[in-house]
Amino acid sequence: MTVVDLPGLLGDLDGAVRSELASTPEVVDKGDDLDVDDLPIVARRWHKVPDAVAVVADLKNSTRLGTGK
Repeated sequence: MTVVDLPGLLGDLDGAVRSELASTPEVVDKGDDLDVDDLPIVARRWHKVPDAVAVVADLKNSTRLGTGK
């Protein structure tokens, strides 16, 4: 049986989240020249593009989300 110090863990996570939310990332204007293969996995850098499209697919009842909610 593993014993976890839940208050300590939550305190550590709270500190990490506060630090992330307080930081201001660098914003790089990529224009129409964004190459997704060059995007960093871990970086404090946002890439700004003029037009973006997000496509989301949710199979019926797979997440119990609906258009009426």
